[in-house]
Amino acid sequence: MGQTRHLAAILFTDIVGYTALMGRDEQQAFSFLEQNRELHRPVITRYNGRIVKELGDGIMASFQTVSDAVQAAIEIMQACYHLGAFSLRMGIHHGEVVSEDDDLFGDAVNIAARIQSAASPGQLWISESVQVNIANKGIATRFAGTPRLKNVKEPLRLYQVVIPGIKAPAGGTRMPIHTGTMRRWMVTTAILLVIIAAGYFGYTKLVAPPGKNIPSKSIAVLPFRNLSNDREQEYFSDGLSEELLNMLSKVKGLKVTGRSSAFFFKNKNEDPQTIGEKLGVAHLLDGSVRRSGNQVRIMVQLISTRDGTSTWTRTFEKTMNDIFALQDEIATSVAGELELKLIQPHDTTEVNVTAYDLMLQGTYYLNKLDQENVEKALDAYQRALSLDSSSGRLWGMLGGVYARQAWQNYIDQDKGYEMARVAAMKAIRMSPDDAAGYSLLSAVKLYHDFDWAGAEAALQQGLKLEPENIGILKNMGVLEQVRGQWKKALVYTNKAITLDPLRPILYSDAGACHTYLGDYAKAEATYRKLLQVDPRFQRAHLYLGRLYLLQNKYDRALEEMEQENMPFFKTFGLLLAEKKMPRQGLQDFIAKYQHQWPYLIAELCAWHGDREAAFVWLERAIAKKDAWLTWIKGDPLLKSIH
Repeated sequence: MGQTRHLAAILFTDIVGYTALMGRDEQQAFSFLEQNRELHRPVITRYNGRIVKELGDGIMASFQTVSDAVQAAIEIMQACYHLGAFSLRMGIHHGEVVSEDDDLFGDAVNIAARIQSAASPGQLWISESVQVNIANKGIATRFAGTPRLKNVKEPLRLYQVVIPGIKAPAGGTRMPIHTGTMRRWMVTTAILLVIIAAGYFGYTKLVAPPGKNIPSKSIAVLPFRNLSNDREQEYFSDGLSEELLNMLSKVKGLKVTGRSSAFFFKNKNEDPQTIGEKLGVAHLLDGSVRRSGNQVRIMVQLISTRDGTSTWTRTFEKTMNDIFALQDEIATSVAGELELKLIQPHDTTEVNVTAYDLMLQGTYYLNKLDQENVEKALDAYQRALSLDSSSGRLWGMLGGVYARQAWQNYIDQDKGYEMARVAAMKAIRMSPDDAAGYSLLSAVKLYHDFDWAGAEAALQQGLKLEPENIGILKNMGVLEQVRGQWKKALVYTNKAITLDPLRPILYSDAGACHTYLGDYAKAEATYRKLLQVDPRFQRAHLYLGRLYLLQNKYDRALEEMEQENMPFFKTFGLLLAEKKMPRQGLQDFIAKYQHQWPYLIAELCAWHGDREAAFVWLERAIAKKDAWLTWIKGDPLLKSIH
């Protein structure tokens, strides 16, 4: 018979501890083997499967459908559990197999076998392809991890099936334990208990109890996985995740973690309980996106961070023309599961699919922040606006790119902020109920106009629309810093941190407040937290070094400046950390950066005691409207001229 290829669901099972039992009690081992066969055969047949082969104590079976394979495995596991003689471990994968002479080969077979080997005793583990297919089938699952499987190139996300009637997985084995084994187990356990007891109280100071002070109406939207054949579609799966996050953040009574913190866990193997503790949420929305041409298929699941259980799973499928309706359906369903109501659905009267796709691309590039990707974002937004110039949201996004370019000195600051202002006003005019336009306008007034009253008016309007908008809360904190009200600034900044606890810039803002208040211990702890969240964050080591300089700890300051990740700020920091005026270095710095960074040159001059030069460079900074002037009040590097 020749080879044929087809899709199949492959189930592998084996008896836990069988090899060891065979060495101890061969007769009992053979008895278990026969009982295992009697458990498997009728169930597999009833679910339209077939036993492909037996591998010692293991069984490989094939099914035409994924749901049949999972239901058969659940029934076998339940029967084994109630039998009470031994324990099984199981794995299922769905994929293409090669059939030849009643045997099956291929990657799908290998992967299923590896999943079974990775599963914990007494548990049924499945791959993500199986998880997607059993969505809406009433089968509860919990995330099991992304282990490296032998001879499998890419890491797979695996899930444990929660089996009704089995409160907890059977331990390493439910076989009879010999007396000598029991004695050794008891001694080992006693030793472990002594070790744990000795370190328990110190440990509990560092790790908070799971679920402590976590509101029940709270959620984080994790970045959806791209299951499309085209890997370049990652921008689309990321974008849909962010779109749902933004929609849910407008649900009254629901705490939603900000994007930076939710996307911190992208491609990371963290269990739901750990994520829940780090983000302070009771639920996670996880999912995958498969896009093929104009068709979009999204599988989503709501996961409890208390125990990692998937409490609700659904699959949604529509065309790109119905993409807004699709998002509304998902967000409404999630809100309903949490006993809340979505109050601001999309206007689905007309969708320009190409413009929407370009918008998602622009957001994907902008989040990378470097100059090349910011320029790609600008191009994507401009092309989107050429197709849909009436979108206030797109104008706000375009303005955000201009503001980013101006702040980073990628383009002339005056020009960049003026274009950002025009875009912000168009965004407000076209979408007056969207806080994003007010957030952008406040940034222009803060960092370019130095118009504190105008910035506050824009921020207050934004807060009325979205009281928990993280960008607006951040800018309110900056505004209070500008006024020298650092304690008030901390109130806004800390509120933003509770909503987006892994967003690095917020810790930078909080560290500055503590520094200006003279609380150097809290400032140092905050900057250390910043580095823990993002070890490569620009200026983190610079600010730590500045903190040590303020305490005359020049050696430690120099160590931090050496570790600064951005070359420009590293050069700036090293010049600050020199005990004597670095005349040649300062001249070189001025020659290279006088047109871009006059305020920082003023800081260098003031710190090293050249007060007249500091005033000259401050005048130039004012003439240029250098955005760094925002922090002039109380700037510790300018203390010689206060």
